[in-house]
Amino acid sequence: MKKIKCSDVGGPCDHAITAETKEEMMQKMWEHYEKTHPEDAEKVKAMPKEEVDKWTAMFNQKWDETPDLTQEEMEEERNVEII
Repeated sequence: MKKIKCSDVGGPCDHAITAETKEEMMQKMWEHYEKTHPEDAEKVKAMPKEEVDKWTAMFNQKWDETPDLTQEEMEEERNVEII
């Protein structure tokens, strides 16, 4: 499990998201972005493919560089999600 902030991948806030896989993280990030930053999400939808490809490459690099959470950190995340 990894934790990445919205701002770590170009977003405007420090909301942190956890996910088991890169695909899950991307989906959760997009859901957060559409819900919390709808005007920015519309701009993203209008971006040329080349810009989307650049963002995707940056996201993939960030995912690869982000260390997995420790067992203790994962327990803390699960407790937070339950509350």
